Amino acid sequence: MVMPKKIGVIGVGHMSGTMIEGWARLGDDMPRFYLSPRGAEAAAALAERYGCEVLKSNAEVVEASEAVILAVRPWQAEEALKGLPWRREQLALSVMASVKAEVLEPLVAPATVARCIPVTACVYGESA
Repeated sequence: MVMPKKIGVIGVGHMSGTMIEGWARLGDDMPRFYLSPRGAEAAAALAERYGCEVLKSNAEVVEASEAVILAVRPWQAEEALKGLPWRREQLALSVMASVKAEVLEPLVAPATVARCIPVTACVYGESA
């Protein structure tokens, strides 16, 4: 799979921020990041530091992105993801440890769900 050039983030916080920090090490090859407006303070800081764009809604994040990092708290997943304009060619990349793919699949259909557990080593480009 080719790395997406446009990555959305729904759930802007420590985990997604650390992932963006790691991707920033790519320099000019860093993907373009589109951030959810929730967590406005964290989103604004990432936008300023890494040139990410804060969009007006989660729907706009999904519309703008080839892949979307799902980093909301597990109990917020259904509310945050339901009814968004997901597309078949999109990847919904969940970093929510306790939410199974079977739970996410109907929320993000027809997008493809993948789960990952990044660690802070991603800042240094050392995680798989």
